[in-house]
Amino acid sequence: MRFRKLIEGIHDKWIFKAIFLVGGPGSGKNFFQKKMLYSFRNLDPDKIREFLYKKRKIPMDHAKQTGEQKRQRFGDIDKAAYEKTKAIRKTTLAGRLPVVMNRTGQNYEATKKMKDQLESLGYEVKMIFVRTDLEKAQERNLKRKRKLEPKMVKKIHGNVDKNIEKFRALFGHSFYIVDNTKHHEETKFEWGMVWRKIAKWMDWPVNNDAAIEWKEKQEKRR
Repeated sequence: MRFRKLIEGIHDKWIFKAIFLVGGPGSGKNFFQKKMLYSFRNLDPDKIREFLYKKRKIPMDHAKQTGEQKRQRFGDIDKAAYEKTKAIRKTTLAGRLPVVMNRTGQNYEATKKMKDQLESLGYEVKMIFVRTDLEKAQERNLKRKRKLEPKMVKKIHGNVDKNIEKFRALFGHSFYIVDNTKHHEETKFEWGMVWRKIAKWMDWPVNNDAAIEWKEKQEKRR
């Protein structure tokens, strides 16, 4: 099942929808995004990082990067990626367009802060937590275009797992978790269950006070 092409406008029922797609490296969350959430604005700095890696001829495999290349990675490349993502986020949220926040979930406080900001703008917010075991995460990481060092995969995996119950409490009934350790053909049913709930939710218009106020202001500007 695929979403229809987004028609941007103040009466489009897809506006004011945001999904946090969370999972560590090798979890497979990007596969889900490409298959089902491709019409959402993707606020993920990793694509910009990859572009800058190519531009500067820096290896995608972190283990093959020189000391100078790693300094660039943690320095101006990271800064440029976040600044560009921030600019895209600003224009996207100004139009209250549907967004997917693709992130590892390591930083609980940053996620909570972003959730609070989105809700203050009138957004309805959900989280899909994509979980996998460490062995499978390491295996998938080696197949990725941008490979992290195994010790970093292990560290992130542990940090993300520690936040599961915090996220469950924060999002309540809007929290979904999918075990993606097996091949996607074996997890079709589980993904399908989550997808049907998300698709149904996407078709519900948002009519909270902040959303109504924004729509009324937009109408007056026409």
